[in-house]
Amino acid sequence: HERRQRLRVSQLEDEARRLEDDLAQARAASDAQAVGAEALEQEQAELDASLREARSTLAAAESAAEALRREESGVAAELRALRALEQALIGGEPPALRDWLRKHGLGDERAGERVSPAPDWAAALDAVLGEALQAVPVDSLNEWRERAGDDTARGLWLVERSEDREGGSELAREQGESRACASFALASSLLQDGGGILAGDCADALLSGLRPIDTLDEALARRHELGPGEAWLTPQGEQVARHGWRRPPASEAGAGTLARRLRLAEVEAAHAALRPRMDEAQAVALQARQALQGLEARLASAQREALSLIHISEPTRPY
Repeated sequence: HERRQRLRVSQLEDEARRLEDDLAQARAASDAQAVGAEALEQEQAELDASLREARSTLAAAESAAEALRREESGVAAELRALRALEQALIGGEPPALRDWLRKHGLGDERAGERVSPAPDWAAALDAVLGEALQAVPVDSLNEWRERAGDDTARGLWLVERSEDREGGSELAREQGESRACASFALASSLLQDGGGILAGDCADALLSGLRPIDTLDEALARRHELGPGEAWLTPQGEQVARHGWRRPPASEAGAGTLARRLRLAEVEAAHAALRPRMDEAQAVALQARQALQGLEARLASAQREALSLIHISEPTRPY
């Protein structure tokens, strides 16, 4: 009987040691799980903050891309309208004259397309030059003397392109070296470097005696400097000759060839500049969206890991 008791005590002692070992392992695992859970909580908090920032970045990027898209849509609409108006104004001549022009290879090009005004002078030049901007540019008037002499060419307006742009205009040289002509030569020479009121190879023919001046008062005070066929022109479109003063006509719908083409060039440049900006904004939005998706995937992974720790830490129910 005593022997059986000693055996039983020995078995109980062995069981107690095993239980103590199991308890120590369980405490170590619990401590490790606690550390892991704390790290996961910290990671989730950091991910939550990063997600808020990423969502804000994406919203800003998408807003910027949408603003550029709306801007591009408005610019494109204006560009289409300006081009449509330009197209509608082509070929306004009588049918017989239009056929004659095409037969002789003159096409739809007009003098107004071969000149570029200084922005501050576009409206004045439109008002003063008017129909002259629809004249047909040619290399030499003499070449067209015989061909343009029949009745089908009635209403034809030809202007000669200026080949020699060095040292002042041909018109100024033809007028001699008077004081007035010297002043006009100076004004015309400004056109070559873009500092004058009109540039291009039809500028001499279109200006034809017009000399730029800043104000009407100055034009009236200096009108006696003008020679025959000359006139001062102000940025407001006032023309002052030696013995005459002509005010600009009222604006008409469809007029403003130079100002319209100036605006067309501006809109085309603005539209071209918008494309790379839109592409860049869309690329930024895409990067922000991908960054957000990556953070969301990391958060989902961290949440799954946290759930697995909770499952492991649950006590095993005894049978």
